[in-house]
Amino acid sequence: MSDFNQQNLPPKKWYREPWGIVIIFVAVIIILIAAIFGVNVWQKYQEIRTGGNTLSPGSTDTANILNSALFEQLLVSPNPTFGAPTAKIKIVEFADFSCSACHKFFPALRRVMNQYQNDIFVVFHNYLLSDASQKFAEAGLCANDQGKFWPLHDLMYQNQSILSVENIKKWAMQIGLDTVKFNACLDNGKYFDSVRADTETGVAVGVEYTPTLYINGYKLVGAGSEEGLKAVIEKILGSK
Repeated sequence: MSDFNQQNLPPKKWYREPWGIVIIFVAVIIILIAAIFGVNVWQKYQEIRTGGNTLSPGSTDTANILNSALFEQLLVSPNPTFGAPTAKIKIVEFADFSCSACHKFFPALRRVMNQYQNDIFVVFHNYLLSDASQKFAEAGLCANDQGKFWPLHDLMYQNQSILSVENIKKWAMQIGLDTVKFNACLDNGKYFDSVRADTETGVAVGVEYTPTLYINGYKLVGAGSEEGLKAVIEKILGSK
C-alpha cells in the first residue's frame, strides 16, 4: 500500500525544490538590482536633460556660499571678462560650449549682462564635460587674446549643432579676428593646459554641472530663467 501511495503522489512543484528556491532568490536579487539601476539612470538622465539643475531655476543655494577668498581668486584670473571689476554684482560662470543647458541659458545671461552692464562683472571659466569640448574652449581663449571672446562665444552657442574647428575658423574671420594668429593659437594648443586647469579649478570649488554660476559667492546651478536671474541680481542690489 505504501508503494502504491508513493507512486501516485503528485510531482513536487519546481519552486519547492532546493534548486527552484535558489532560482527564485537569484531572480529577485536581479530584479532589485535592475530596479535600482533603472532609477539611477533616470535620475542621471534628468540631470543631463536639465543641465544638472538641482535648484529651482533662478534661485541661489544660500546654504552653499563659496569661500570669499576662493571667490576672489576666480575673479582675478586671466579668463575672459565682461564689465568692470568694481561692479556691485560679480558673477563667475563655469560653462561648456557643447552643453545643451548652457546653450539654453546663454541668451538670458547675455541679455542680463547688457541690461545691468553698469552693475555687473562677469568672469567666464571653462568646465569641460567631455574631451570633445577641448578645442572649442581653446578657441574662446584664443579669441580672447584679440579681445573677441564674447562675439565668438555667442556664435559658438548659436551654432552649437555644427560646432567644429573648421567652422570656428570661419567664424573667426567673420568677427574680424586676425585669422593667422587665431589659427596658430588654436592649432598649436596654446591654451590646452589652461582649459584643463580651469576645469580642475571648477571641481575644486564644487562645480559638478554646467552652467554653474557663483553670484557674489552664492551658487546657482542649471539653466535658470532670465526672470529668475534678474530677481537674484535685484535682491543683491537692493541689499547694498
